[in-house]
Amino acid sequence: AYIQKHIFDPLGMTASTVKPDEMFQEALVTPYSQRQQDYSRRVEDYVDTEGITPAANIASTVIDLAKYTSLQFRDADNSPAAILKGTSLKEMHRVQFLNPSWNSGWGLGWSVWQRGGKTINGHGGWVGGNRTQIMFIPEEKIAVIVLTNSDDGEPSFLARNILDFMGPSITEEYAPDS
Repeated sequence: AYIQKHIFDPLGMTASTVKPDEMFQEALVTPYSQRQQDYSRRVEDYVDTEGITPAANIASTVIDLAKYTSLQFRDADNSPAAILKGTSLKEMHRVQFLNPSWNSGWGLGWSVWQRGGKTINGHGGWVGGNRTQIMFIPEEKIAVIVLTNSDDGEPSFLARNILDFMGPSITEEYAPDS
């Protein structure tokens, strides 16, 4: 109820839920296993993650996730109506826990790493037959969202390559005039 009232509703995320009811579940994509040796795939059952619902049970669409991801770019919004203050968003995107390799770490809910001289935030997910990845560059206000419905889908690979190859063109096209 909290997420619906304080995140989904204000962002206009009308096709997202934390606890999909039976009707919502019927509208979800069909999740598939990884490809078998004979090139077939098994249909995976819907998984209600129950005890880890806050971490893994949100069902959404790419359009709604784009609305959520666009929230991450509102770091100048400190108005009383802001879903999260800009200072909170910046803190979420900042490295809080650094991996021993010093190549990457974790912010608050987002992984953080450097790629091509840019700081990237992201978060992926997996629930039986569904894999996802969100990646964004806060300072450029550009994001990639990839949703797959197979256990061997590679959303991180796709998101990285889309960000690498299309990101510069999009950023250049939509950059404010100097």
